[in-house]
Amino acid sequence: MTRPHAYRPGIPVLFLLLIMLLMMMAPVHADPSQSRTALHLCDDDRQHLLGHMREFLEISNGILASALEDDHERIATLAEDFRPTSAMLERMKLLAQAYEEEGRPHRTNQRELRRFERMAANLSPDFVEMYRAMRLGFDDIAEQSRQGAPSQEIMHRLVNVQNVCIACHRQFEFLPMECH
Repeated sequence: MTRPHAYRPGIPVLFLLLIMLLMMMAPVHADPSQSRTALHLCDDDRQHLLGHMREFLEISNGILASALEDDHERIATLAEDFRPTSAMLERMKLLAQAYEEEGRPHRTNQRELRRFERMAANLSPDFVEMYRAMRLGFDDIAEQSRQGAPSQEIMHRLVNVQNVCIACHRQFEFLPMECH
């Protein structure tokens, strides 16, 4: 039984425009003599981002496999795991503050908060926007899957998300820096 879904042309059109813009900024066959934009990160921050990228690949593959099986529930669950966390910094600050008020140190949250602030200072606005667009793409996939969009449509949306990632990899490279 297929559930009706409301087609929202706004999101795919925005993705298409973003992809076209990104493709104009990065040639299809990158010339090795042209350098990518350097993003200087501590090794810990670099590993953190690379971990998210590996997670993206796993979730992306899971969504593709689930779309081939028409398993909309699994698609939505996987995509929701990668949704954007727009209030993440605020939540982290509030949580750290709550632990301080209780007199309990919570190093992990403080460490994560410092990492988030450090990365926000070191990552370019273009990188942050691409990362956000990728996560919003997963949000769109989750929503469309919950609304019963055809698997073919889900796969098209996944391709759009992956195109953002490809453009980002063409444009940026991580370079090491010292952090204390």
